[in-house]
Amino acid sequence: MSHYFISLTPQAPFFFGSEKTFGDGQNQNYFAKSNPFPQQTTILGMLRKELLIQGNLYKEKWSDYSKEDYSNMNALIGEAFKLNRTNNFGKINTISPVFISNGNACYIQTPFDDGLTIEFKKGRSSLDSILGNIPIISNYTAKTGLPDSFTSTKSEMASFNEIFTKFVKVGNAKDKTEDENDKFFKQLFYTMNKNYSFAFFADIDFDLKPSIVFMGADNSSFRMNVEKTTETFESLFIPKSSKDRIALLSDAWVDESIYEKCIFAITEIVDFRTTDIKNWSIRKSNKFEMIKRGSVFFVDEINKSHIQKLLQNKSLQKIGYNIYN
Repeated sequence: MSHYFISLTPQAPFFFGSEKTFGDGQNQNYFAKSNPFPQQTTILGMLRKELLIQGNLYKEKWSDYSKEDYSNMNALIGEAFKLNRTNNFGKINTISPVFISNGNACYIQTPFDDGLTIEFKKGRSSLDSILGNIPIISNYTAKTGLPDSFTSTKSEMASFNEIFTKFVKVGNAKDKTEDENDKFFKQLFYTMNKNYSFAFFADIDFDLKPSIVFMGADNSSFRMNVEKTTETFESLFIPKSSKDRIALLSDAWVDESIYEKCIFAITEIVDFRTTDIKNWSIRKSNKFEMIKRGSVFFVDEINKSHIQKLLQNKSLQKIGYNIYN
């Protein structure tokens, strides 16, 4: 088993699917917006395809695969990811959460409570008649909002705009159901500024080589660099834990009762879907909601273990979801 540090440098503006895509019918939308980060399942899918290519098993047409090919593919890359089951990805053992690298330091989403002064006082809120801890928040303004930045392993901060640049593509398409009138559309892409790349760690029982790989809705190209390392995601980003807070280092799928177990939380939600192949066609799953990386839960000694138990999910943590500090 080899432990790799893998970086992905965009070769052009990229588009990672979100719920804000063009859609069709009543869900039609003429301004499609990319997510800035790839989902962990996107990283997994890229690795599975690349192992097939480098293992000389990849074929363009499903009909070209033999029964022996399917057996060899299953041993190499296992099955596609599904929620609520124990997943087997063949030679791919684990994937860390995606983070940012510039060659000199590694960056992760700044926790949403950064820069805020939060004091808890005994009292009653308008929604609860029980005496409890009421958060008093200082240094927050609605205009500034929550931190939209990244913190490095050297405690340096980089704003979103220092790392990412937006790129808007404008065009038009004809909807033949509406008298051949031209319809305009806009598509928001991102690219990364000089020296920045996506990065992650992976344990793979395969001699992985550098390559050009493709990800995202538009098959955006990335230069994949690969190096063996002894560093880990935990050694970089989880040096020690806090007694009174839990911060998400990745997106997390967790029961909503997590909000009942914490004293207070600062969170955002991100939509999530998986894809499945049935009868030679690709189908999207139902929409799920994940709690976004950077979200923070404030806890006490009693409920901290309850929240940690809710976040424990070996299947999700295997590919970099539900990772926390």
